[in-house]
Amino acid sequence: MAHMRLLGGAILEDEPGVVHPLASRRHPLALLALLATAPSHRLSRDTLLALLWPESPEGKARSRLNTCVHQIRSALGREVLESIGDDLRLDPDVIRCDVCEFEEALSREDRVTAIALYQGPFLDGFHLGGAPGFMDRIDRERDRLQRSYDRAVETLAEEAEERGEPEVAAEWWRERWNEDPYDSRVALRLMEALDAAGNRAAALRIADEHRRLLHDELDADPSAELREFAAGLREKRWEPDPSATGGSDDGSDAGSSVPAGPVRPVGRFGRRTPFAGIALLGLVAVAVAGDRPGRNGAAHELYQRARHLDRNPLVGSWVTDSKIELYRRALEIDPSYAEAWGGLADAYLERAWGGRSASWADSAVAASRRALEIDPTLADAHAQLGDVAFTSGRTEEALSAYRRALDLEPGNMEAMNNMVALLYQSGRIAEAMEWADRVHRRFPLSPWPLRVLVHLNLALGRDEVAEAWLQRHVKRSGKGVEERIARNLAFDAALFGHGDPDRAGEVLRAIQKGDVGLDVIRRRAALALYEGRWKEARRHYRALYPGVNKGKSPFQGLLWSPLGLAYAMDRMGEDEEAEEIVREVTRDSRSRIEAERSQGDLLHRLAGARLLAGDVDGAIGLLERSFDGGYRDARFLRTVPVLEALRDDPRFQALLDRMEGERAEERRRVEAEGWGVPEE
Repeated sequence: MAHMRLLGGAILEDEPGVVHPLASRRHPLALLALLATAPSHRLSRDTLLALLWPESPEGKARSRLNTCVHQIRSALGREVLESIGDDLRLDPDVIRCDVCEFEEALSREDRVTAIALYQGPFLDGFHLGGAPGFMDRIDRERDRLQRSYDRAVETLAEEAEERGEPEVAAEWWRERWNEDPYDSRVALRLMEALDAAGNRAAALRIADEHRRLLHDELDADPSAELREFAAGLREKRWEPDPSATGGSDDGSDAGSSVPAGPVRPVGRFGRRTPFAGIALLGLVAVAVAGDRPGRNGAAHELYQRARHLDRNPLVGSWVTDSKIELYRRALEIDPSYAEAWGGLADAYLERAWGGRSASWADSAVAASRRALEIDPTLADAHAQLGDVAFTSGRTEEALSAYRRALDLEPGNMEAMNNMVALLYQSGRIAEAMEWADRVHRRFPLSPWPLRVLVHLNLALGRDEVAEAWLQRHVKRSGKGVEERIARNLAFDAALFGHGDPDRAGEVLRAIQKGDVGLDVIRRRAALALYEGRWKEARRHYRALYPGVNKGKSPFQGLLWSPLGLAYAMDRMGEDEEAEEIVREVTRDSRSRIEAERSQGDLLHRLAGARLLAGDVDGAIGLLERSFDGGYRDARFLRTVPVLEALRDDPRFQALLDRMEGERAEERRRVEAEGWGVPEE
């Protein structure tokens, strides 16, 4: 399905990163944009003539409109434009549009998704000569959409403040300030949130940057309220900060005098982390980078544009390439910009994880080291060196780098997140629990550690403790994206943790009331597979994974989606396509295993593919290899339908027994230390 991206530019794509040839033709693209944003996606031909060819005689203008319609139908299919009397209507089921997705997300109060879709002003940089009516209409639409975006961001910030989550509120106010750094009201709200989060120094940096921008570019001064608040911060800036006094309750080094930076809210789309494919852990990277006073304005603008792309939900090579280009341009202007070097390293890592070439990991290391030469205290650069070591299988080196990052910035959630994931993947669940417990004590209002503690306790078989954490998460989540995350978590715990399809079905029915997106389809597919409803499972998995050489979907890379489809087809006797999918999964998994050292999910996927191909010995060998790498979740392997053919194999049973023995030892350690238990 073609996709129009009109927020932040004017791009028509066949698929993410592949520009459609029609995108180079301005009038057809303008026509599509008008219909996509019109009520009911419908406008009269007379209106279109007046907007697009106002200076042409009517006969000539109608001929040009007919030519445009023909070009669009030839390129995208006749059904894309429907003639209804003298009106033209765009079929939204044939061509997607980010503006429509943005407004649909707002209508269901999914503000996080809407904000992620908003990549810039409507039709930014698009111009149609000789069509002043069209440009006026675009300006009005641009202002309307900008106001909707601004309201959505401020609503999320204010909701976070009401929940007592100043770190989250600060990041949303930062998002709003990045869009309009000249607005003293917004700058003041960001400063207030940063101060409430214990990050007074960052609040003062915002005050200085805002003052500089107004003075240099507008010859104006900040509001009296902002100047007064900044003066008050400077008077008390050297007072002890109770949120960063150093040391934690257990005498560990989790605390320090460095105040924690704001945490990116759940649901934001950052870069792909090394463990993004873990089916049950489901952790979210939440790195945050600030800016420094006196930074070159042009370089800083390029840096901020690259950071904005980090939140793009359509993760793909075109996003990564754009970030690399922006960071490089920023560094051409200011080679001493340490944060830009760190961002460049981050983007290089995305390329390395995308399987393009191992040399990108080397480039990431070089960029991270350059960042540290400029600023040895840059925690993100240490975390990125840890990421490279993580994906290269150098566990202790990675853990050391993450610990260094956390020494410098105890609130660096990316380092903490990846450390917990690495410990979990290595079978060191007790240590992962210790760190997750530590994060929860430091950030008691953050939802991230609650989710992790659910997963870790499930992995240790502490179901009652996991349920207690889950209920706490549900209670705190309220409405919106966190509520959906909590419900999804409850579904995953019921089906993948407990192997209880009945309970999972109850949760799914609650989820479906407010969300019928791809995430729900994935869970419908999994539940149908667990319950043996093969036809229904096939239908849902087909929506997630069109099949070999049949296009891509956002969920094509999920661990069990292609195999789920193949397994359902195999059970229905549709052997030919099932075998074709298995061959594709095998090729893809092997190529990724060669490129990555973090292989747990890949080994399981390849094991499932080998089993469907009839290679029982190969499947067991791969599962044993994952056990040697630290995998311990015997309950998931016991219940997942794709591995059903191994249920009675004594070698498989012996492997599960070994997993459970190791898990029991980890559980004894956790319980002896008292980690991972909700406080009263």
